[in-house]
Amino acid sequence: MGKEYVILDTETTYNPETKKEEIIEISAIKIDNLFNKTSEFYKSINPKIPLTFITKKVTGITEESLIDSPSFNEVIDEFYDFLGKCPIIAHNA
Repeated sequence: MGKEYVILDTETTYNPETKKEEIIEISAIKIDNLFNKTSEFYKSINPKIPLTFITKKVTGITEESLIDSPSFNEVIDEFYDFLGKCPIIAHNA
C-alpha cells in the first residue's frame, strides 16, 4: 500500500476565561496516494463552557448536542493513534 495522508477539520469555540479556542469537534479521514478513503475519525467534544453565539450559528452545533460527549483529554490518545505517522492536511487552517 502507498503512503497515507490525514485530512483534518476541526470546529472550535472561544473560551473567554482562557482567551483561547476550545475544540468542539474533530473530523479526519485517511486517504491513500490515489485519493481513496481508507478510514475515518469523528468525535464531538464537550468543552464544558457555553458555546458562543457565532459558534452556534456557523457550525450548527449546540451545547445540548455536546452534553454527553467526552472531553478533549478523553479523546486525544485515540486521535493520536488514528494519526499514526501520517502527514496531516488541515482544512481551512
